[in-house]
Amino acid sequence: MSFCQFCCEVVKTEGVLFIRVPKEDGKRKLWEKSLACSLAPNGRICDTHFRASDFYGETKSKNERKRRRLLPNALPRQPFLKPGYSNANTQTEEKVINRTTLMGNEIMRKKILSMEKEMHSLRQQLEQYQTLEKSLGNIFTETQIKILKSGGKRSTFNATDMSAAIGLHSVGPRTYKHLYEKGFPLPSRAPIFRWLADVKINAGTLDVVLDLMENEEMCLADKLCVLSIDKIQLAAASDINGSEDVLNEPNNYVQLATVRGLKKSWKQPVYFGFDTLMDVDSLNPIIMKLHKINYPVVAVVSDLSPENQSLWRELGISETNKSWFSHPADEQLKIFVFSDTP
Repeated sequence: MSFCQFCCEVVKTEGVLFIRVPKEDGKRKLWEKSLACSLAPNGRICDTHFRASDFYGETKSKNERKRRRLLPNALPRQPFLKPGYSNANTQTEEKVINRTTLMGNEIMRKKILSMEKEMHSLRQQLEQYQTLEKSLGNIFTETQIKILKSGGKRSTFNATDMSAAIGLHSVGPRTYKHLYEKGFPLPSRAPIFRWLADVKINAGTLDVVLDLMENEEMCLADKLCVLSIDKIQLAAASDINGSEDVLNEPNNYVQLATVRGLKKSWKQPVYFGFDTLMDVDSLNPIIMKLHKINYPVVAVVSDLSPENQSLWRELGISETNKSWFSHPADEQLKIFVFSDTP
């Protein structure tokens, strides 16, 4: 039977001989690799897959014939046809070429499918990592997330990190110490105390607080705020400033200005002054500084004390005609006034 295992058909072309597939596994695998197909140990392939130089012992003359043998290191190819073979059966040649092309296409198709599956898997992993990072952003700062990504490698903490750490430490020093020892990405207490020692808070606008607010990561809508003015009575008592060795005289009250989020729930004191009334010259700089760091003030709230009623008159506010005044940084913007009834 003249069946070529590579051509997958019976070859009837005259003059085509057949070569047995090597039974030795190692050599047979070399043949399979060269032909890009599987071969049975007892199979045969036609000699058109070999060059003339792959044989020795060719016929010398018509009267003197010598058996032709295949060289030990000869490998089949895809395909090399003998002279006259293609002319005798061009359909066989085309089928062999087409089969080789189809096999190559099938291999490429499988590779493409494999790569598409891998890309789909990587895309899913990326989406999971992005979702995880977004969730971590609700708990940790960018520096803390960077530390978590690096496997705990320490990094330089900025003002936002220190602000968050101070807030957590103020809630519970023991809890803070426990979390730090467990490996949470937090600054140690020593740099917190050093950072606080360098912070000087004087009466007036709290610029150090505004710096921390500027570094806070929030969208503009979440930064819309309301300025609350309040007067707090103080107990008459003297105190000593240990750092400057100064005796502070007792004060009667403190004027406090606090901003609160309009859309998002947050609040932060931004101004204080002892025995000082809030007037236009004190109010406008607070609003302008908040506007400069992208915290638009849209309303001001206060009680109806005589001092605050005097402030509203300065701003042109009346109970019947006008409930707003122009923003000191942009006259096109309005700041509305509300009374906080006790």
